[in-house]
Amino acid sequence: PADRLRVVTWNVWFDDFYILQRHDAIMKESLVLSPDFICFQEVLPEFAKALREHAGLNELYDISPFRIEGYGVIMLASKDLRVDFGQNEFPTRMGRSLLHATAHARLPGVVVATAHLESMNSRSYRKQQLEVAANYLRGAERAVICGDFNFDDRKSWGDWQRSVPLLPPEELENHVLEEVLPDFVDTFLEFGHDEETRWTFDGTAVTSTST
Repeated sequence: PADRLRVVTWNVWFDDFYILQRHDAIMKESLVLSPDFICFQEVLPEFAKALREHAGLNELYDISPFRIEGYGVIMLASKDLRVDFGQNEFPTRMGRSLLHATAHARLPGVVVATAHLESMNSRSYRKQQLEVAANYLRGAERAVICGDFNFDDRKSWGDWQRSVPLLPPEELENHVLEEVLPDFVDTFLEFGHDEETRWTFDGTAVTSTST
């Protein structure tokens, strides 16, 4: 339906492991899914270039124009939404920022924002970054913020190396969403009911997160 908003968020992983094959697969899957917005994190300059040169994607989407240095975020928005893109700086040690788009057609006034919040043991930075996002989104009647937040509702960073969790459930970082974005619904909790859809990080299975 024309009034339904479909958003895909995807951390595409900056590692060089089969990188060209993964980029190709991601672009093909994006066309198959064809949502209204596609929000990518850990985008390398080479992947940004490939997205901007992809004929099929460019036929369907406007692509955020901001330069990627190191790695960053990029957004694709369906052309029929006629969006304006913008970017807000975060307090960060890792070059992170808030990328957002405001629709002016079909779903006028809808705002979609994406971010890759500070990685690893950086709870205070992540809260500050969410506060920047909340301040920007406060005036929007309908808004989505998505991306890689680097926390979840079940563990603290590094718990896979501990015999006892660092914090009890009521003190987990995920509660910052209720504090900073109280009017938003955490769809990760709403729809992530089975075990396989609820992992944000697993330092045992994914060794790149284990240090």
